[in-house]
Amino acid sequence: MKPCFDAFLQTQPRVCPCPQWNATGEFEGIVALTYDAATIKGQKTKAFAYLGYPAKTSEEKLPAVVLVHGGGGVAFLPWVKQWNERGYVAIAMSNTGDFPIAENAGYTESDTIKQLWHHGLCGDFCEDGYVNAPYNDEVKNSAAPIEEQWMYHAVAQTILAHNVLRADPKVDPDRIGIVGVSWGGIITSLAIGYDTRFAFAVPIYGSAYLAEARGTPPAVFFKEGENPKLWLAEDRLTNAKMPILWQCENSDIAFTLNSNNRSYLHSRPQNPLTRMSAVHNMHHSHKRAWARHEALAFADAICKDAPMLPSLVQEKDRIICNDPNADIISIRRFHLTEPMSYAPNEKKQMVIQQTWQITDLDVVDGGAKYEVTDEMYDVYFELTFRIGDEDLITTIPYEA
Repeated sequence: MKPCFDAFLQTQPRVCPCPQWNATGEFEGIVALTYDAATIKGQKTKAFAYLGYPAKTSEEKLPAVVLVHGGGGVAFLPWVKQWNERGYVAIAMSNTGDFPIAENAGYTESDTIKQLWHHGLCGDFCEDGYVNAPYNDEVKNSAAPIEEQWMYHAVAQTILAHNVLRADPKVDPDRIGIVGVSWGGIITSLAIGYDTRFAFAVPIYGSAYLAEARGTPPAVFFKEGENPKLWLAEDRLTNAKMPILWQCENSDIAFTLNSNNRSYLHSRPQNPLTRMSAVHNMHHSHKRAWARHEALAFADAICKDAPMLPSLVQEKDRIICNDPNADIISIRRFHLTEPMSYAPNEKKQMVIQQTWQITDLDVVDGGAKYEVTDEMYDVYFELTFRIGDEDLITTIPYEA
């Protein structure tokens, strides 16, 4: 049976404040709550979340964002704070059925952070009629009933978190976006095909077209079992009309560039503001994702009338910036000298076997001449530019 999320789009979940778990110290003001989520065999589940607001604003109704963590992650307080400081209401939920067992449990990303969380209902969070939401099963449970699969619950929790924000009197419902990292990027890519109300979306690392990824987990899991019938985001990506920023690392250990390229090329015709940002040496982690400010600037462009991230346009023998007023720092061509492939290293991590060849192009009149030969593979072009005091990157794949 195909997943269906229509009912969640119409559901305003019961929200229960958890003041005993409110953040303290540097995260003072970020509140804790649970909200009802999907059911399993007729019994309810609940999700834990942190919700934060900007400290000072002149706006009566504020833009907002749903923050979707990745594997090994939790509801991260620094992520909520980052968006609050940018002027957004932000909600970050645990999408793996985890609940805090220590103050400020979502304070950072580290190898030990899960020690501050408990999977499943515990302590104050126990309640009659509720059962545990599934943990991240890496979509390896695709033969099970839909309501027992983790991805179903993760997408449902994301849609319901959106509903929590939409019901908040401080939030402008027309200016709510979504950002997800790694597995959260996958969840985001899926959720926007079902929940088309988002004003913008930023999947980071994880994307659509994962069944075409080049030998890296978790992407390869989407080729297995019933997953091609259930959880390929490209099957519903045409529904997503909002501007999307696809961000990734060009040699990522978990997701390959071609999947993000395909996701960008699929969604670009649906909205001219859709962008891609493949970052060299970005590396893979929540902290690395937060350190890049493209998502923040992209959100500002959609929700605050800030300058839109410029992009490149490919012509016959020139690559042109689409914004004549852009503050261009550089235009570079990236390519490989053989087809991209991955193999395990000594730590059994799947790593790219090629080295990116980088060429700085001479920028004249907002563009640059380029050449692509038959000996070049996986060619793409990078635009580095400045908005305010932030140096940002967008990219486009070469289209022969």
